[in-house]
Amino acid sequence: MTETIIEILIDHSGSMGFMKGAGVEHEDKYLIGGQTRMSLVKKILIEEIIPTIDYANKIFIRTFRFNSTIVEDKRVDKLYVPLLYEGTFEEQKMQLIISSIQDSLAGGTPITNAINIAVANLEKYENCDRKIILVTDGEENGGGDYIEASKKAMQLKGIPCKTFIIGIAQNEQSEKKAIAIATGGYYNIKTNVTSTTDLQKVLMPLKRAVLQNTIQNIETATNNINPQPIIHQNKTAEIVKEKIEILKSEKIKETTNQLTDFENKLKQQILNSEILLTELANIKDTLRLNTLLDTGIDATTLTIDSDYSENIRKTSETFLYSFLCKKFGSEKVKWLNQTVESFLHHDFEIIDDKGNITSLIECKGTIKDKPTFYLTSFEWTFFIKNKDTYQIYRVFNVLGEMYVVCIDNLLTALLNRQVVPYLLKPEILKEERVFLTLITN
Repeated sequence: MTETIIEILIDHSGSMGFMKGAGVEHEDKYLIGGQTRMSLVKKILIEEIIPTIDYANKIFIRTFRFNSTIVEDKRVDKLYVPLLYEGTFEEQKMQLIISSIQDSLAGGTPITNAINIAVANLEKYENCDRKIILVTDGEENGGGDYIEASKKAMQLKGIPCKTFIIGIAQNEQSEKKAIAIATGGYYNIKTNVTSTTDLQKVLMPLKRAVLQNTIQNIETATNNINPQPIIHQNKTAEIVKEKIEILKSEKIKETTNQLTDFENKLKQQILNSEILLTELANIKDTLRLNTLLDTGIDATTLTIDSDYSENIRKTSETFLYSFLCKKFGSEKVKWLNQTVESFLHHDFEIIDDKGNITSLIECKGTIKDKPTFYLTSFEWTFFIKNKDTYQIYRVFNVLGEMYVVCIDNLLTALLNRQVVPYLLKPEILKEERVFLTLITN
């Protein structure tokens, strides 16, 4: 059976963060939409790349950078390539690890060293489907030759190992060098590409290339093995092919069901254009949503604008931070999203005098007085695992005269029917949402 082994290498150099302390000319210079490039990388990996490779047997996740120190008036660059994750595919665990990566204050970009470490590891898996996914915003500045390093990956004994590169706002020079080593494909995320829809358009070819490379490698392995296990190997290849085809078709399911006559005429043309394909799916979703809205049913979680939602989040969390500081003291309140969205499953932590976390707080804001709020499946799982310390603070009348209601212990509130797991009126919700209603009387 051919296993899939994937190395994910994440650029953790200074330009991926705020560059605080690097001088006025550098601080905040590399932000995208007011957020660090690392924030965008985490969004890309968590929402797009990780779900695509759920068939992998083993995954390694590493960050890489140089840490610079001054020794006897000379700058010394120390290589730092920590292994953050090693193991089978565990989506939530990997998402948590990636979301926990902090912005680096400074440091160079040792791409060559990172690739060499990945290649040395992948060398152990000679007869496996191997690939490297590299995410970077720059180019090699540690003196290495990363073109030669990439060639080593392709020249590994056994099935060739390809390198796929996601560039983050790379300039023309960095882009050319990245293309030279991207044996599996190169995809540059421009500074104006930050929304989920835009990212899906840009990354669709990358995800397809990764999956097609796996199919090719499985077929190569099937042709190279001894005659006796060929039947089993072919069966395995077909199973993996079927799984990959399912992944590839996720974005087109809505366009292949109950298509109108006009859509049938356009189908072949749409399939030849990834951009048109994504746009058609969005149009169909909008038409279907408009039909639902005509019934008068609440569809808040489907219709809310992402920028508007972000404004509500920031406003409600800012209000709650002030509230918690007055309640507990500012030194005991940790706001996880104070600088930038952390993508964690809660927003605040309350710390005691010994540095222990006593409360995990999720902020849920609403512009009016709606008693129903929602937890994502990610948040719900986290609540179940931390039920003794998990709290909800519901902030009402955001953008107006705000006030807050504290659910001191969500599990206790559910058992006492202070919070109930049902709606008070019909709603249309996004997938993987748990709805809970606060009973105030």
